[in-house]
Amino acid sequence: MAPQITYGGEGFSISQPADSAPVITLSAFAKDDKAKAGTFRFKMDIMSLANVFWKGDGVNTNDKNAYQTIGDTGKIYGNGFAQNKTYVNSMTPVAIKDKISAILGADMITIPADAVTSGYTGPNIFNRADAGSIQGVYASEYVANSGVLTFPKANTPKSWNANMTVTVSYQ
Repeated sequence: MAPQITYGGEGFSISQPADSAPVITLSAFAKDDKAKAGTFRFKMDIMSLANVFWKGDGVNTNDKNAYQTIGDTGKIYGNGFAQNKTYVNSMTPVAIKDKISAILGADMITIPADAVTSGYTGPNIFNRADAGSIQGVYASEYVANSGVLTFPKANTPKSWNANMTVTVSYQ
């Protein structure tokens, strides 16, 4: 079953530039006075991989392990996958695997050493009945030094809060 990943929150918006990680905007509020409102904008790396074992027929095809970056350029599976085709194509499966491994550590899926890489696929890969087995992994992280907090000069708080939600469901 394909995952649908959707981010949200008060004042939430997401843009998917061609040359960088998605840009998230949220409403930000003073912790002590919600009337003091502003915005918090930042980049967030959104990364996902599928590791698939394709069972060959032994005659025309051989067994093969492969892993691919997952992108949702059709914008069907929520806003939680990278969606800009140019940006998705710029992310190599090897680089994504390395970043997700660094984030998840021991929770990373096992990708066999003989697994080949092949471009990107969509979340619908998880609906493929012809795969011998399939695993997926997902991670997102704030891009360091990308945040911009904006409040009106007369209402700048000493401490603030912005909340983002994520919902994962399966189709």
